Amino acid sequence: MLRNTLIAFFIHILTGVIIWFSGNYFYNFVFNRYQKNDVIINSYLLCISIIGLIVYYILGRKLLRFQESKLKTLLSVSLVSLIGFIIGLYLIIFTNDGWDWIIYILYNAALHPAMMVIANTKYALWLSVLPSLFMWMGIVQRQKSDKVSQISF
Repeated sequence: MLRNTLIAFFIHILTGVIIWFSGNYFYNFVFNRYQKNDVIINSYLLCISIIGLIVYYILGRKLLRFQESKLKTLLSVSLVSLIGFIIGLYLIIFTNDGWDWIIYILYNAALHPAMMVIANTKYALWLSVLPSLFMWMGIVQRQKSDKVSQISF
Protein backbone atom coordinates (compact mmCIF):
# COMPACT_ATOMS: atom_id res chain seq x y z
CA MET A 1 0.00 0.00 0.00
CA LEU A 2 2.86 2.37 0.82
CA ARG A 3 4.45 1.53 -2.54
CA ASN A 4 1.30 2.59 -4.38
CA THR A 5 1.09 5.83 -2.39
CA LEU A 6 4.68 6.80 -3.16
CA ILE A 7 4.38 5.92 -6.84
CA ALA A 8 1.06 7.81 -7.01
CA PHE A 9 2.87 10.93 -5.76
CA PHE A 10 5.56 10.39 -8.39
CA ILE A 11 2.88 10.05 -11.09
CA HIS A 12 1.16 13.19 -9.78
CA ILE A 13 4.36 15.24 -9.90
CA LEU A 14 5.46 13.86 -13.28
CA THR A 15 2.06 14.45 -14.88
CA GLY A 16 1.93 17.97 -13.44
CA VAL A 17 5.35 18.84 -14.84
CA ILE A 18 4.55 17.39 -18.28
CA ILE A 19 1.20 19.17 -18.58
CA TRP A 20 2.46 22.43 -17.05
CA PHE A 21 5.37 22.86 -19.45
CA SER A 22 3.86 21.40 -22.61
CA GLY A 23 0.48 23.01 -22.02
CA ASN A 24 1.97 26.44 -21.35
CA TYR A 25 4.22 26.20 -24.39
CA PHE A 26 1.33 25.50 -26.74
CA TYR A 27 -1.01 27.86 -24.85
CA ASN A 28 1.12 30.82 -25.93
CA PHE A 29 0.71 29.76 -29.56
CA VAL A 30 -3.05 29.26 -29.25
CA PHE A 31 -3.57 32.45 -27.24
CA ASN A 32 -1.56 34.61 -29.63
CA ARG A 33 -3.47 33.25 -32.59
CA TYR A 34 -7.01 33.07 -31.14
CA GLN A 35 -6.98 35.49 -28.21
CA LYS A 36 -10.39 36.92 -29.11
CA ASN A 37 -12.07 33.52 -29.42
CA ASP A 38 -12.84 32.17 -25.94
CA VAL A 39 -14.41 28.99 -27.29
CA ILE A 40 -11.18 27.89 -28.97
CA ILE A 41 -9.04 28.82 -25.96
CA ASN A 42 -11.36 27.03 -23.50
CA SER A 43 -11.56 23.99 -25.77
CA TYR A 44 -7.78 23.88 -25.90
CA LEU A 45 -7.52 24.14 -22.11
CA LEU A 46 -10.04 21.33 -21.60
CA CYS A 47 -8.20 19.12 -24.12
CA ILE A 48 -4.94 19.64 -22.22
CA SER A 49 -6.66 18.66 -18.97
CA ILE A 50 -8.15 15.56 -20.59
CA ILE A 51 -4.67 14.61 -21.82
CA GLY A 52 -3.48 14.98 -18.22
CA LEU A 53 -6.23 12.65 -16.99
CA ILE A 54 -5.31 10.12 -19.67
CA VAL A 55 -1.68 10.26 -18.49
CA TYR A 56 -2.87 9.57 -14.92
CA TYR A 57 -4.87 6.59 -16.18
CA ILE A 58 -2.03 5.13 -18.28
CA LEU A 59 0.66 5.58 -15.63
CA GLY A 60 -1.67 4.22 -12.96
CA ARG A 61 -2.33 1.18 -15.11
CA LYS A 62 1.36 0.61 -15.85
CA LEU A 63 3.03 1.45 -12.53
CA LEU A 64 0.56 0.80 -9.71
CA ARG A 65 -0.54 -2.52 -8.25
CA PHE A 66 -3.98 -3.81 -7.35
CA GLN A 67 -4.39 -4.33 -3.61
CA GLU A 68 -6.65 -6.97 -2.02
CA SER A 69 -9.85 -5.08 -2.94
CA LYS A 70 -11.01 -2.14 -5.00
CA LEU A 71 -11.49 -0.08 -1.84
CA LYS A 72 -7.95 -0.78 -0.62
CA THR A 73 -6.64 0.06 -4.05
CA LEU A 74 -8.52 3.36 -4.03
CA LEU A 75 -7.21 4.15 -0.54
CA SER A 76 -3.66 3.40 -1.67
CA VAL A 77 -3.77 6.24 -4.22
CA SER A 78 -6.22 8.60 -2.52
CA LEU A 79 -3.69 10.51 -0.43
CA VAL A 80 -2.69 12.47 -3.56
CA SER A 81 -6.21 13.83 -3.96
CA LEU A 82 -6.84 14.18 -0.23
CA ILE A 83 -3.86 16.52 0.14
CA GLY A 84 -5.03 18.60 -2.83
CA PHE A 85 -8.56 18.74 -1.45
CA ILE A 86 -7.34 19.80 2.01
CA ILE A 87 -5.12 22.54 0.51
CA GLY A 88 -8.06 23.82 -1.55
CA LEU A 89 -10.51 23.67 1.35
CA TYR A 90 -8.10 25.56 3.58
CA LEU A 91 -7.69 28.24 0.92
CA ILE A 92 -11.45 28.60 0.43
CA ILE A 93 -12.05 29.00 4.17
CA PHE A 94 -9.10 31.13 5.24
CA THR A 95 -7.94 33.17 2.22
CA ASN A 96 -9.22 35.31 -0.60
CA ASP A 97 -8.98 34.43 -4.25
CA GLY A 98 -5.75 35.47 -5.90
CA TRP A 99 -2.10 34.72 -5.29
CA ASP A 100 -2.86 32.53 -2.28
CA TRP A 101 -4.12 29.89 -4.70
CA ILE A 102 -0.71 29.43 -6.34
CA ILE A 103 -0.01 26.56 -3.90
CA TYR A 104 -3.15 24.73 -5.02
CA ILE A 105 -2.43 25.43 -8.68
CA LEU A 106 1.13 24.12 -8.42
CA TYR A 107 0.03 21.02 -6.50
CA ASN A 108 -2.61 20.27 -9.13
CA ALA A 109 -0.60 21.51 -12.12
CA ALA A 110 -1.95 18.85 -14.47
CA LEU A 111 -5.47 20.21 -14.01
CA HIS A 112 -4.56 23.90 -14.04
CA PRO A 113 -5.95 24.34 -17.58
CA ALA A 114 -9.36 23.08 -16.40
CA MET A 115 -9.17 25.43 -13.42
CA MET A 116 -8.73 28.33 -15.84
CA VAL A 117 -11.92 27.33 -17.65
CA ILE A 118 -13.94 26.82 -14.46
CA ALA A 119 -12.63 30.06 -12.86
CA ASN A 120 -14.58 29.40 -9.65
CA THR A 121 -12.54 28.15 -6.71
CA LYS A 122 -15.43 26.28 -5.10
CA TYR A 123 -15.91 24.18 -8.23
CA ALA A 124 -12.20 23.89 -9.01
CA LEU A 125 -11.72 22.32 -5.58
CA TRP A 126 -13.42 19.15 -6.79
CA LEU A 127 -10.86 18.75 -9.58
CA SER A 128 -8.38 17.56 -6.95
CA VAL A 129 -10.33 14.28 -6.72
CA LEU A 130 -9.71 13.38 -10.36
CA PRO A 131 -6.01 12.32 -10.24
CA SER A 132 -6.63 9.54 -7.72
CA LEU A 133 -9.83 8.51 -9.46
CA PHE A 134 -8.11 8.12 -12.84
CA MET A 135 -5.10 6.27 -11.38
CA TRP A 136 -7.51 3.95 -9.57
CA MET A 137 -9.49 3.31 -12.77
CA GLY A 138 -6.23 2.38 -14.51
CA ILE A 139 -5.32 -0.10 -11.77
CA VAL A 140 -8.78 -1.70 -11.73
CA GLN A 141 -8.88 -1.95 -15.52
CA ARG A 142 -5.48 -3.66 -15.55
CA GLN A 143 -6.68 -6.10 -12.88
CA LYS A 144 -9.74 -6.95 -14.99
CA SER A 145 -7.67 -7.49 -18.13
CA ASP A 146 -5.19 -9.64 -16.19
CA LYS A 147 -8.05 -11.85 -14.95
CA VAL A 148 -9.42 -12.22 -18.48
CA SER A 149 -5.99 -13.18 -19.84
CA GLN A 150 -5.59 -15.88 -17.15
CA ILE A 151 -8.70 -17.69 -18.33
CA SER A 152 -7.72 -20.67 -20.46
CA PHE A 153 -9.96 -22.51 -22.82
